[in-house]
Amino acid sequence: MPPSTLPGEAPATPDPVPVGVATTLGPYRLVGRADVFGPVSDQGLATVGRADGTTAVVYRGTLDVTPTLRAQGWDHVGDPGGWRGWVVDAFQGRPDAKVFRSTGPDGQVVEAVHPLAPSEEANNSFAAVSPDGRLTVSGEWQVERRFLVFPTPGVAAPASSSLPLVGTVALDRPARDVQGCAFVDAVTLVCATADPGTDLWPVPDQVLRVRLARPLTASIPAATGAVPPATPATVTLLGPVPAASLCVGAYEPEGVDVDPATGRLRVEVVPPGQCATATQVYEYRPG
Repeated sequence: MPPSTLPGEAPATPDPVPVGVATTLGPYRLVGRADVFGPVSDQGLATVGRADGTTAVVYRGTLDVTPTLRAQGWDHVGDPGGWRGWVVDAFQGRPDAKVFRSTGPDGQVVEAVHPLAPSEEANNSFAAVSPDGRLTVSGEWQVERRFLVFPTPGVAAPASSSLPLVGTVALDRPARDVQGCAFVDAVTLVCATADPGTDLWPVPDQVLRVRLARPLTASIPAATGAVPPATPATVTLLGPVPAASLCVGAYEPEGVDVDPATGRLRVEVVPPGQCATATQVYEYRPG
């Protein structure tokens, strides 16, 4: 599945800042919003390098779950990750496994299936690729105190029918229904939740910063069923997911992207009702 080309890239000049949306998320300042055709963008986005040294923003949406993938049991694609021309996609749908598909700069696809470990949820809501490209962090669902760590297919792991779980991120505070994450640097991720409650955090639909105690390292467990190493992480609230629309109803936060060259943060949200035909992409600059 090559990177989407419709629309393929975020507009160079986002729309003006919407009225009523908070202008900051922690250290990030809102600079605008772009609306992208929903069916190709309503599940996530990632900055991906090109052969000419430039970058593009690649989107994933409901149309990226092809009939072939559905026939294999995969019915949902999560927020993708990008690294040096690679796109890593997280698929779910089967009760016993999840799959990661990496598309290389040359368009070649490497697919690796991960059989679920004991107590592991079947959800595969995002793929966040570490800055060195070797590891991919993913999320489950419900209230979680951990993220999962896998070797990145095509970069650190070959095509395989059994992708191992090689580590976890132990969150010091729980988060509910994390929809997307992206690395800012080797020890920092920004994530967005689709959490309508305020029992875990003072605002619903949170944008969170996850600060690792150290950069991720991992090794394949020596024995089946061995507990993979856990990296501690501190979770803090940056603010609520931005949302503004003419339509009334519930919003659904989706993907998160950080451009490694500029540090710009993008947060996706699907607006309610008839307005869901376009995904909102809010863009922030750091500092």
